[in-house]
Order: sequence, then structure tokens, then C-alpha cells
Amino acid sequence: MTFLKITVKDAEFIASAKDFGFTDCWTENMVIESLEKGRLSGEIAVADGKKAGYITYSFAQDVADIDAVFVLPEYRKRGLATALLSRFLSAAKDGGIKKVFLEVRKSNLPAINLYSASGFFKISERKKYYGDGEDALVFSKEI
Repeated sequence: MTFLKITVKDAEFIASAKDFGFTDCWTENMVIESLEKGRLSGEIAVADGKKAGYITYSFAQDVADIDAVFVLPEYRKRGLATALLSRFLSAAKDGGIKKVFLEVRKSNLPAINLYSASGFFKISERKKYYGDGEDALVFSKEI
């Protein structure tokens, strides 16, 4: 498995997550605009010569927000999400980040388990946060 920095050439792949049930992903134009303006960063995981997953995030001073962690269905349960998250946390710490935040759907138990196993703690809940009315759990981690 290899990891590559996200570029505008990856916008289509990132936006394609909606085709796999990841309904809250960004559109291709949103990704391109955010990358070009320096508001979004991330990494692509490549497995078997194919883009298999990604993590996107943003930074503000010494705080980071994870926007998304996504792995294609055929690559799940192989440790890709854990690897992406671990790489991000290591780079964030090296870059002076002190705290990381993220929101996750209340029903997304695999993601909740991933974040909990990585040392994130639930700090609050946002009622009807998502477009379909589902609540979000807000997680945080000091690094």
C-alpha cells in the first residue's frame, strides 16, 4: 500500500464516494476549489495499483478537523482507514497540531469504533446535523 498527497486530479475519486453510500461527501467542484484555495488537504491510499481510500482534513493554527475518511467497500477491513488515520495523526502532531475534531453519523458504528480505538472521545452531539436529519457525534483528540 502506498499513500499519495491529494491533488485536484483526485477530486473525481473523492466525490465518487457518494456512489458507495457516503452521502455526505463533497462534490468534485467543492474539492477542487478547497484544494486550490488551500483549505483542504489529504491523502489517497493506493492498494493493488488502485485508489482505495482517502482522508481529507483542514488545519487552523494548532487545531485540525478531519472532514472525511473513506475506503472503497472491497478494501474495507484491511486496515486502510486505520493506516490513513494513523498517518494523519502522526503528521499533524509533527506539524504542531494540538487538537483534532471530527463529526460522525450517530449510526456509523464502524467509524465510531475506528475513532474510539484511535483515542478520540465523544465531546458532544449535534442534533439533525446531516441533511437527512440524522444526528452527528462530535469527537476530539488531543495529540
